[in-house]
Amino acid sequence: MKKTIYVLAGILIFLVACKKVTNSESSYLNSETPLLGETAADYSIRGKEKHLPFQLTQNSTFSNEKIELGRVLFYDKKLSVNQAISCASCHKQELAFSDGVKASRGFGNEATPRNSMAIVNSDFGRGLFWDLREFDVKSMVTKPVQNHIEMGFDSITQTLDRLQKSSYYPALFERAFGTKTITVENLSEALGGFVSNLISFKSPYDFAADNNFASYTSEEIRGWEIFNEKRCIGCHGFDLNQGWSTEVANIGLDLVYKDKGSKNPFKGGILEPPFDPRFSSGEGFFKVPTLRNIALTAPYMHDGRFNTLEEVVEHYNSGIKDHPDLDWALREEISADFSKVKAKKMNLSAYDKKALIAFLKTLTDQNFIHDKKFSNPFVAKAN
Repeated sequence: MKKTIYVLAGILIFLVACKKVTNSESSYLNSETPLLGETAADYSIRGKEKHLPFQLTQNSTFSNEKIELGRVLFYDKKLSVNQAISCASCHKQELAFSDGVKASRGFGNEATPRNSMAIVNSDFGRGLFWDLREFDVKSMVTKPVQNHIEMGFDSITQTLDRLQKSSYYPALFERAFGTKTITVENLSEALGGFVSNLISFKSPYDFAADNNFASYTSEEIRGWEIFNEKRCIGCHGFDLNQGWSTEVANIGLDLVYKDKGSKNPFKGGILEPPFDPRFSSGEGFFKVPTLRNIALTAPYMHDGRFNTLEEVVEHYNSGIKDHPDLDWALREEISADFSKVKAKKMNLSAYDKKALIAFLKTLTDQNFIHDKKFSNPFVAKAN
């Protein structure tokens, strides 16, 4: 009998100990309703950082209440037909709002056709999605909701009806728009406002650029030099607050593309045939992506073919294909009629490749990926 009591006591002590460990490790609490303050968080950034790009300083037409409502919508699984996923399921804050997989999974676990782009500085350019099929953030944000692979609603009206019947959205929309009636217009404005304000501008690069790169290591400085010498800045410079961006380009990933890319690379005045007459097939044109937080956003390219920055650098170093629509900046030589194509070889040394990657890692904005204003409002730190 005593032996039985001792055994039972031992089991009880073991279970209590396990419970204590479990409780200590479970440091977050999930909620069915958003956990917000009495007043909306402050999303204003204008004038707070001297290195904030001018274009972004103008991007503050959304009230704090609208942006915070957009944050709730961004993380809410109610926006998928079976309440299985949210926008944040494919755009994770800790990954700079990318997904970390080659192809994201929709509400029915079906793979999407392209890699999920990182969401950052979305208003800092002229085209959205890999094929630039949208040019306005507010019109872009509702497209995944109605996509039959991504979130699955047949009509945006079904989304509105679900939100209207929820316990918390009418009050949140009233706080943001002065009305409890949820329309596609105010839904788009709120969600678009949050996405537009996912702005990254506090990376080591930003602060180094303010101080003549005095904080950089010799390796990072060499990487920055290569970035300029090899004309990487020609396509990505606008993204680094200087230079310009082609916005869309064929970078010689393939000689024949399974995914043809942008159906009209001349749309919106981004590329004009009189300005750039060399284009023939019009395939393989994809958006020039942001390099901000690039170390966090693998895998890379529209199809997620490269798993590491090393693979990306090697593509530009030795792997560019001689596609007839190859971007001019990636050609070794350009004939008068643009018919002759020979891709550039960067011929970087092992050290230079390492240095270039070291520089790219300085574009990681830790503040951006840890900012509570951008975090999941349905999750709170346990006491």
